[in-house]
Amino acid sequence: MDQKILNNLKKFEKLTDSTLCLECGYKGPMGIKSYREVDTKTKRYITGLLIFSTICLFIFHGILNIIGFIFSLVLFLMMKIVVPKPDVLFCPNCEKELFVKN
Repeated sequence: MDQKILNNLKKFEKLTDSTLCLECGYKGPMGIKSYREVDTKTKRYITGLLIFSTICLFIFHGILNIIGFIFSLVLFLMMKIVVPKPDVLFCPNCEKELFVKN
């Protein structure tokens, strides 16, 4: 890898795996400049679902198979929503900021 690219990547604590820059055609790790925040309404909704699922799990422990499946499904969906996603990436080759749309 080019020394200029390595020096630019050293500035960032977190990097993406392999991303394609549509500006210059570089494909490889990029620096993550900022993350998209999850709004408080979504956080409350997810917290409520987690509490409800936990209560259901304790109350209906006799039918553990169904409740366990629902609980794990809810936890999986919550992790997909809550985990912050990169919002602005930095291309170490052309040194431009890339805005992620999702």
